[in-house]
Amino acid sequence: MLGILLHRNGYVPMVSHTSQTYNPTRPAAYAKPTVDNTRRSGVDALTHAFATLPTLVPSLPQVWSLTSDRPVQDFKDHEREIYTIRWSPCGPGTTNPNLPLLLASASFDTTVRLWDIDVGRCIQCLQRHTEPVYSVAFSPNGKLVATGSFDRCVYVWNVSDGQLVKSFRGEAGIYEVCWDKEGDRVAACFANRTICVLDMRL
Repeated sequence: MLGILLHRNGYVPMVSHTSQTYNPTRPAAYAKPTVDNTRRSGVDALTHAFATLPTLVPSLPQVWSLTSDRPVQDFKDHEREIYTIRWSPCGPGTTNPNLPLLLASASFDTTVRLWDIDVGRCIQCLQRHTEPVYSVAFSPNGKLVATGSFDRCVYVWNVSDGQLVKSFRGEAGIYEVCWDKEGDRVAACFANRTICVLDMRL
């Protein structure tokens, strides 16, 4: 399986997993990855660089330049497979031009890591989940990140210091989290076919 995530600055992270049967109620060791094909407006996202997650080492994301045959960055800190990767809505040409471009990776090792692409290192390791993390999403202003896990918990974190801001525990595993365009609410999709919406203003 292959997931591709485009970024407005030309980065295209790619998630690759070995072939396994996908059970939506009980994920396998290599479950179906989420895919985000969102393309940022005004920039050709295929002209600069891309990131990959090698099939043989699915816990090792790499950032590549289209002008080179060698990876620009190797991120080696995860201990198990990565399920989802997401770009922050930051950097030149965005509504958050003064914030650094980050890549978030959600892993079966129960952590979410935030990577500074320019510096090439992990700036935050978000550790609170007790089961594999299947979803991660940045708020529209890039200052918060929401995570969802099969431990039935939704967590919202502060990107700058990694502190937990808000939490909610549901009745089933979580496959997806997302923000509204104002950044006031976070929606979570649970494995029991329910959706929860958290109001960040309360």
